[in-house]
Amino acid sequence: MSGLMALVAVFLVIVGFNYLKISLPNLDLKNQQSNLSFEPDKDWDNDGLNNKEESFWGTDPNKPDTDGDSYLDGEEVVSGHDPLIKAPDDLLPTDDNLTQKMSALAMAGIYEGSLKPGGPNYEESLNKLASSIADNTIGVFNVDISKIELKLVNSDKYSQQTYIEDLSPIYEELLKTFSEQMFNLEDNLNDIGLYGLAYGDISKSFGESSSHYEKIFGDLSKKSVPKNWKDSHLGLIKFVGELSQASQSVASGQNDPIKASVGLNKIVQLWDIFPKITEKYSEKIKSAGLNPSKTIFK
Repeated sequence: MSGLMALVAVFLVIVGFNYLKISLPNLDLKNQQSNLSFEPDKDWDNDGLNNKEESFWGTDPNKPDTDGDSYLDGEEVVSGHDPLIKAPDDLLPTDDNLTQKMSALAMAGIYEGSLKPGGPNYEESLNKLASSIADNTIGVFNVDISKIELKLVNSDKYSQQTYIEDLSPIYEELLKTFSEQMFNLEDNLNDIGLYGLAYGDISKSFGESSSHYEKIFGDLSKKSVPKNWKDSHLGLIKFVGELSQASQSVASGQNDPIKASVGLNKIVQLWDIFPKITEKYSEKIKSAGLNPSKTIFK
């Protein structure tokens, strides 16, 4: 939990406020009484957002159409559009955007005071925010393999031998792609530290890796698989799918830096798992009495 709290704190200080739709109310003092309170539950401009919501989105509580695109601020929010960006390129991030979720939670805590450093409930609120982030990251790269229909064949020795020989070049491509990605990881992390996730080389590097993994995923899904290798093969497909999703999250990390961070951690975790998958394949080949000499598993 302490690690997550540190992530929350660093995010709020360095990254988070770039994503929080927060600003002081843009009060038109010339047209308002000097003693007028903020009145958070009022909707001064009748645009469908009360003043508290206007503060969250950074919109003008005295102007019903802040971005001037002929749509009321409230209408845009309800329909999934950003009230600060003119149509048509103004779609809000989707529900799987972890940074947007965290921003909303952090904004709520800042607004009601519990996330104010030094406040009486600050540590408790930070723990709750960290727990929420942890809950949202569980299974974020989960690959549904239940709908994959493998072409299953008999488990005779010939079919098994054919399977491991046909699998070998695909597995070799996976090893090559993954090894290159890990070899370049330190340089990529340094670039992220220097230039941020929007740096073009980062998007290119992780995007290319994700594309390679997608192809491998497709090749694995089309293979004929002996029935007694079904579970192992589906596990390998899931592994590659998670690699692809995690890599893509980093490639598009400027839109969701928290998900990109989770993706980087996931890639490292999968690298630790990869030798165990290879070992299990080698052990099963040996126990089945197959010949690994023409495969990568020899």
